[in-house]
Amino acid sequence: MPSLNTRFPTLLVLALLGLLAACQPADQASQPAEGASSPAMVEPSAAWTMFIDEQIEDYLAAHPAWAVVQGRHEYDGQLPDWSADSIANEIARLRAAREEAQQFSADELGSVGEYQRDYFVATMDRALFWMDKAEWPFVNPAFYFDWMTDSLDPSPYIALDYAPLEQRMQAYTRYARNVPQAAAQIRA
Repeated sequence: MPSLNTRFPTLLVLALLGLLAACQPADQASQPAEGASSPAMVEPSAAWTMFIDEQIEDYLAAHPAWAVVQGRHEYDGQLPDWSADSIANEIARLRAAREEAQQFSADELGSVGEYQRDYFVATMDRALFWMDKAEWPFVNPAFYFDWMTDSLDPSPYIALDYAPLEQRMQAYTRYARNVPQAAAQIRA
């Protein structure tokens, strides 16, 4: 059975996907029928929605290989900066995002936003534990090879048929040119 350390990237991605889903407006089919009683769902403020949207975009920019797998092909060919300084910057970014999320009041959040904030904070706590406390990027090579997070795996360009082959091979070539720098950062 895999240890929690080897399942962390999968858990983080699932948590972030849950966060992404939780931030989306409900569709009409999930709304209670007219006249049906249900608990009042108070939507979050525009400030909270903007904060979460910014956090998602910041995460994608910090984790471009994961962004590609999620269909954000403006990040094609990019690999994250895995230097110790960049990892420290990501830890600081996660801490700041966690702290900022906790500054939103119940009035700004509403019931929907409170749930989203609690989920977001829990996701940040998990990521901070593994990156900062457990120092996972420095002690477990699986951090760099899990297909569910930033990874050296070229499969998005080969296995996913998201664009014509020529376009995917151009993205793969950009990716391959970035591998030596990533490998040096991992070794360091």
